[in-house]
Amino acid sequence: MAWQAWRGSGDQTLAELGAEEVAPRAARVAFRHGLLVGALNPEDGRLLPRVPASVRDPGAGPVWAQLVVLGLLFIALATLVDAQWAMAGATLRSTLPNLRMRIVNRASAVVYAALAAVALSARRLTSA
Repeated sequence: MAWQAWRGSGDQTLAELGAEEVAPRAARVAFRHGLLVGALNPEDGRLLPRVPASVRDPGAGPVWAQLVVLGLLFIALATLVDAQWAMAGATLRSTLPNLRMRIVNRASAVVYAALAAVALSARRLTSA
């Protein structure tokens, strides 16, 4: 991803990138599509069954119902975080309309490379 971001075309400015108008109906459809993708994300299916037993409360009802509530809460929180990213992007576009996408792409590439370096240098914790 870092290489693709570095080599990405960046001839447009942020203002030019967001110049086309999006119909309200299209925006709602895109939002619903995003919720569906988030709800069907296989990462959630792998994460929720591994919820520690200390979080589950046998007196609060069936475990499956607790997992459903945790899953819905996870989707709601992910939606809020994604919405914050979208608002941050819109703010950046209005604050720096002449910023070239090439600069944004290169900054993203540096962040990806740094994250990869940290991940590769991290030592796994093993229990003895």
